[in-house]
Amino acid sequence: MVTDIIRVSVTDIIRVRVQTTLGLGLQTTLELVLQTSLWLGLQTALELQTALGLGLQTTLELVLQTSLGIGLQTALELQTALGLGLQIALELGLQTALDLGVQTALG
Repeated sequence: MVTDIIRVSVTDIIRVRVQTTLGLGLQTTLELVLQTSLWLGLQTALELQTALGLGLQTTLELVLQTSLGIGLQTALELQTALGLGLQIALELGLQTALDLGVQTALG
């Protein structure tokens, strides 16, 4: 399995582990997204829905099940940094993590 580390420059650095060889389906990917450490306010969640093409139900679940701090700007920077369309990003199974070291991710 190949694991890449991509750093997104925001107020607090968020490191994203992209698992490129899992071939995850949409349902599995959404489950991974819902398990990441993010906190979204309602307004941000609605904006994120538009930016990422997520359904309202999924966005609200994301709000209810997550816990750190990300705004629309961060989400857009993340999308830009990865250079991926939504479909490709979902297939890659993006997972965000806090304090994820390169050695830990590659190990």
